[in-house]
Amino acid sequence: KRAGTDFSGIKGKAIDSVRIIEDGAVRTVVEVLFSYNKSYIRQLYILPKYGTEIAVDTQVYWSEKDKILKLSVPTTGKDSSYIGQVAYGVQELPSNGDEAVSQKWAAVVSEQDNSALTCINSGIYGSDFSDNCLRLTLLRSPAYSAHPTEGVLYMLKDRYVPRSDQGRRSFRLWFNAGKMTERLEQIDREAITKNEKPFVLSFFPPGGGNKPKALALLSDDVVQITAIKRAESNGDIIIRLFEPTGQSRKTTLSIPIMKTKVKVALAGFEIKTFRISLRSGTVKDVDLLERRIR
Repeated sequence: KRAGTDFSGIKGKAIDSVRIIEDGAVRTVVEVLFSYNKSYIRQLYILPKYGTEIAVDTQVYWSEKDKILKLSVPTTGKDSSYIGQVAYGVQELPSNGDEAVSQKWAAVVSEQDNSALTCINSGIYGSDFSDNCLRLTLLRSPAYSAHPTEGVLYMLKDRYVPRSDQGRRSFRLWFNAGKMTERLEQIDREAITKNEKPFVLSFFPPGGGNKPKALALLSDDVVQITAIKRAESNGDIIIRLFEPTGQSRKTTLSIPIMKTKVKVALAGFEIKTFRISLRSGTVKDVDLLERRIR
């Protein structure tokens, strides 16, 4: 208690290092302090009053040398496997404890239990999974340019040697769980929402006038619009769709300002690109180089 109180900058009587700091109609926030040697962690568990997504906000004050820091998350699924997001797809990752790399999210899935535990990260990428335990790699603090050669670590022995990942670092993770199919249909969009935040503009509209219509809408809540841009050759609009689950599905692409609707069928992980003429309203299939597909 004393160490946690001192680290918190609180004078006087020692207080608990596990405490509820917010409890309202929307959420409960639990603050927890940890220490290890000369390093400290302040961790927040953000628990919603509605829904099942738990956010874990971790601030690390790291002074360790030649050590790696992982957040360990035990799971309970039977015969679980480990998967993660890759570029325009999902890949099965090692389940033997080898370090793996994925993009915005990873998941522990159990077909036997029809369950999935998903984890969205805010830029850590590294993790491993074995013995029903997910370990998310937060920090590693080796010396720079000190990879061992033939078992020998070549480092200067008479001066300060800088290490990576020293000082204050912040991480935010979002955990959710549920039926396997439902989780895997939702996780890709959830990860985009968390990682690709809208731009903030210093702009103060008066609130008058009419609200503009959306440029493009999808009838399906799984298929994604991954790009909207002007065509390279003229003023046409390019819209690119992506199916993120590996399952075939159908959707309707609507362009409200042009009163245009297109029914689209996508195979699993398929990317489809459309060129839309602002003059005529015609919609054409094109490839990634914007050449028409005949």
